[in-house]
Amino acid sequence: MMVIEKSGKDIEKIYDEVKKEHGTNCLFVVASKKKKILKDNLSINLITYDELAIELAEFLKELIENMNIEGTIEYKIDDSIIYLNIDSNNNNILIGKNGRTLKALETIIKQKIFVVWESIPKIILNVGNYREKRESQIIRLAKKTAREVKYTKIDATLENMNAYERRIIHNTISEYEKLTTESVGEEPNRHIIIKYKR
Repeated sequence: MMVIEKSGKDIEKIYDEVKKEHGTNCLFVVASKKKKILKDNLSINLITYDELAIELAEFLKELIENMNIEGTIEYKIDDSIIYLNIDSNNNNILIGKNGRTLKALETIIKQKIFVVWESIPKIILNVGNYREKRESQIIRLAKKTAREVKYTKIDATLENMNAYERRIIHNTISEYEKLTTESVGEEPNRHIIIKYKR
């Protein structure tokens, strides 16, 4: 982490300066602010996505060890998205039913970042290859249901899904000319209806 000092009349301009100097590959937060007569003096904490990913990997390792689970955490950064992958001796526990534990772990990580940095970068947490397998399952379900709806012309209601899973269904069904989708209900009971266009 780096601490830099900046002075100026306009905080937004100071932020823009920091972004130009250090790029979009960092998070930063004002650590302290001193008001002077004509300008603000800011002390700004800066962390790169690489440093943040390392910090989060260490935090995750400690978290799963407290659950009595041994595992390794790998990370990569692509287009300002932090991808974290856990591979453990008990992936099923870390995934949970319908990925609920995985989602909860992701929420904890994002909250930790927000508390310190007042910002939440895009983070995708995975355990083993769960997300890829789940995505394949959802695409297969969407295609199977699409065939049934096309044949019977009767709308089909799918199980409750999170926003990420619903997006996969919407995208898959968008390829079918005679079908459309609609999300209904309130979280966590929001689900999709696949409809035949009449």
